[in-house]
Amino acid sequence: TQATFQSFIDVTCITLLMHASGGLDSGLGLILLISIVASSLLLSTRMTIFYASIASIAILLEHNWQGLTAGEWPSEGHTQAGMLGVALFLSAMLAHNLARRLRATEDLAKRRGVDLANLAQINDLIIQRMQAGVMVCDQVGHVHMMNKTAHNFIGVPESQGKKPLLTDISASLATQLF
Repeated sequence: TQATFQSFIDVTCITLLMHASGGLDSGLGLILLISIVASSLLLSTRMTIFYASIASIAILLEHNWQGLTAGEWPSEGHTQAGMLGVALFLSAMLAHNLARRLRATEDLAKRRGVDLANLAQINDLIIQRMQAGVMVCDQVGHVHMMNKTAHNFIGVPESQGKKPLLTDISASLATQLF
């Protein structure tokens, strides 16, 4: 709702600024591109097309305002207004497709992250239930993981603090490893 309301306000205010600054020749119509692209990143396809068409109609109305109010129709600038309208539609659709692909990639990354977390839990469970003793140490000698069999084999209680040094647990293993 907020993005929809903001898009409408943007199109209205930028069109009024464009009119107050001299119309299409002022160059402020290009700011509508930024606004439409930003809204297309947040809104649905239907709303993206809707606001691109609203902005195109606003540009055409602003360009023909003298003809609508005073009967003096502009003789040039219709091509520029049309090209800006086409640019609005193209940029809106390209940005919307990009946003849709980014959302799909983000969803895939989240699913892969959950899968990796589940695999890590399964690996930890398998290692904990192995009958062989397993101990994981880093290069400095901090013990990152020991399964129950390794705890029983070395004679260290399982309530040992986080990342104890291998030299504190078993000096003979530390000398063999390093």
